[in-house]
Amino acid sequence: MKPKADDEDDEVEPPRNFTLSQLHENDGTKVLRKGKPSDEYKPIYISLCHTVYNVSSARDEYGPGGMYEAYAGHECALSVGKMSFDGEYIDSEEFESLLSESE
Repeated sequence: MKPKADDEDDEVEPPRNFTLSQLHENDGTKVLRKGKPSDEYKPIYISLCHTVYNVSSARDEYGPGGMYEAYAGHECALSVGKMSFDGEYIDSEEFESLLSESE
């Protein structure tokens, strides 16, 4: 199924099928040009149960220095579910076993 735009003028975002290491690159930090930070920022993506969301519009919350910056560029379903910023829950696949137990 092809993603749809709400209005004809809206751009359709491409599917986000990332590996975990590719997701880590989309953390909202500055883009490096010739090894030096530029004025341009990377997008901010977070993943919840393997569904990737673009939260770049909330850079103040998810970007560097933001309240949820630990989630930027990461799978954070278990961390959100446990309401914890503890690093052991970020990028954890343990949430999949919790989902299968409830079915």
